[in-house]
Amino acid sequence: MPRIAMLGVVSLGVALACGSPNLESRDEAGINPSRFEESYLVTPDGVRLYVRVSGSGPDTVVVPLAAWLAKDFERLTPGRTIIFFDPQGRGGSDAVDTTRLGIEQEVRDLEFVRAQLGLDRITLVGWSYLGAVVALYAADHPDRVGRVVQIGPMPPTDELAGYEGVRGSPADSTDRAFLNELVRTGRPSADPVGYCREYMMRMMIRPMMGRPEAASRTQIDPCIYWNEWPEQLQSKIRHVIPADWDYTESAARITAPVLIVHGTEDPNAPIEGGRAWAALVQRGRLVEIEGAGHAPWLEAPDELFAAVDTFLREG
Repeated sequence: MPRIAMLGVVSLGVALACGSPNLESRDEAGINPSRFEESYLVTPDGVRLYVRVSGSGPDTVVVPLAAWLAKDFERLTPGRTIIFFDPQGRGGSDAVDTTRLGIEQEVRDLEFVRAQLGLDRITLVGWSYLGAVVALYAADHPDRVGRVVQIGPMPPTDELAGYEGVRGSPADSTDRAFLNELVRTGRPSADPVGYCREYMMRMMIRPMMGRPEAASRTQIDPCIYWNEWPEQLQSKIRHVIPADWDYTESAARITAPVLIVHGTEDPNAPIEGGRAWAALVQRGRLVEIEGAGHAPWLEAPDELFAAVDTFLREG
């Protein structure tokens, strides 16, 4: 396969069209197959990983968790090729048995995507627990990583996960009562996508913000994927995130520059975790966004994207 880094010679569409037999066009949703904006990469054991490509610039950025980030993060596209993908069991990728899930498997999925697309050197952007995934990948593959961005990353040790200084916007009683009524009337079975959308906004998206009024800015709709329905997602998160962890040794091995962007009011991943990553990584830099929670690209988009864009241009 022609390397995506050679975009001055070969367009991304041609690179994918002429590439690996493991790449399948996604056309059931009305996507023009010749453009290959959305595709699948198929692992050796037959699991399809959903891939969404934005832009055609010379710098390649890989962002796991397309279902939650792709549309909002396309703001980073000018001058870059952004490869969004869903790890197995998430978003548009194939569902898998939960015994296959874990942080280490998501690191392997990231390496599989890089290798299959012929990417020599990449920049990584990881949010939430995927902030740890991209850090672990950078520690294990230093020759493949130019820069790393962690946004609201899970802490490097489980001891910081329960930091009591954290504040949030928990789902209020009105939202809980509303969802309980939907359950009572059978909405999850009759309209699972609609119920998922209500659940996501009321129980996950708004509560994870320091500025919950910013929730309406999001363009994401993860509920179109069965993998992201509440019951499935909760089960996956329980299996992906270990009961205890300590990534301090891995953090110390990262040689790439790392930007950590963290909201000071993050109720999901405490700011103390971001500060810990910045202290552990050799070339770590922390940007704290005052008043923001776990979705700073919605709560303070100009500040978040300016910091990330400036950092990426330094490379």
